[in-house]
Amino acid sequence: MVPCKVKKISYDSINRCYSVILKNITSSDFFSVNIGSFEAQSIALAIESVNVPRPLTHDLICDILKKNKIKLKTVRINDIVDGVYIAELETETKNNNVNLIDARPSDAIAIALRMNAPILANKKVFD
Repeated sequence: MVPCKVKKISYDSINRCYSVILKNITSSDFFSVNIGSFEAQSIALAIESVNVPRPLTHDLICDILKKNKIKLKTVRINDIVDGVYIAELETETKNNNVNLIDARPSDAIAIALRMNAPILANKKVFD
């Protein structure tokens, strides 16, 4: 797995969709994931550390994890199947139980940014 960071969010006016660009921290390699407008906004707010008056869905998920003392260890983008990226959250409970939770990459990234968790990607998603 390769450590990544969010390079930017872009809008494709031809296809009318947003993309989050993820860059390999140790090289110049990158890949993009198409995301919805809500997720793009949520990721942008997290990147800019903007506090909103009421919690968004991703803020709510983070609050639930924190209040239940569940650590977000990593976010992993594991695969791409038929053009769909497959991601998961790796969590750890206070009893050291590790769980892998299936997630859309956009949601996983939005949560990782809020919880300062590493974003990892399988090398094959860069191809």
